[in-house]
Amino acid sequence: MPTATLLDLRTRARQRANMENSTFVTDAELNRLVNTHHFRLYNTLAIAVPYYYSKDFAITTVAGQIPYPLPPDFRSAQVVYAVEQADQYRPLRNLTDFQRNVYRAPAGTYSVSLRYTPMPTPLVADADTLDGFAGYDEFIVAALARDLILKEEGDVGTLIDEMSQLKAEIVATLPRDQGQPEYVTEVEYAIDWPYPYRQAVNAYQIRAGFLDLYAISPVWP
Repeated sequence: MPTATLLDLRTRARQRANMENSTFVTDAELNRLVNTHHFRLYNTLAIAVPYYYSKDFAITTVAGQIPYPLPPDFRSAQVVYAVEQADQYRPLRNLTDFQRNVYRAPAGTYSVSLRYTPMPTPLVADADTLDGFAGYDEFIVAALARDLILKEEGDVGTLIDEMSQLKAEIVATLPRDQGQPEYVTEVEYAIDWPYPYRQAVNAYQIRAGFLDLYAISPVWP
């Protein structure tokens, strides 16, 4: 995919605002604004298509232990799996507090995989790059140009219109799986019932920087 450097984004924004030679807005201030708009675009993509960004994090349970530290770049959970075999992943139930009384700590060593959305990486050095999202970085450039012109109390109506159009185009053209229709699935027993599964870990909660893992009680042989 095309990439854009921090220097490139600053340069394009100054060109769009006709402020190539202006020092009214410093590079340091522009860098902060680049990351602000980069994170907003990232959030738009992550919300519109939850799996647009995705990483896996492996956890091995310890008998009697419930909390496990989340990865340092954790932003939000997508799904948590019990890894039954190398190619068999069973999704775990996301517990509510009211369901906690029928669960306990897993009693053995089991493999779990957390699929999650990571935090975006800020751009710090001029050579740092972000994914251009097939031209989606134009939204960042337009937002930066708007901020530059606003600071000089100029007219930003055209740029605001362009930003709205770009955002609509980004959301409309995001990749989606169009082949699978929506359907309703009964998950009560498919997720919680241990048999025929051998991994006695059945549910999770995200709490205070930890992934809490639980087994249903009692655990059937």
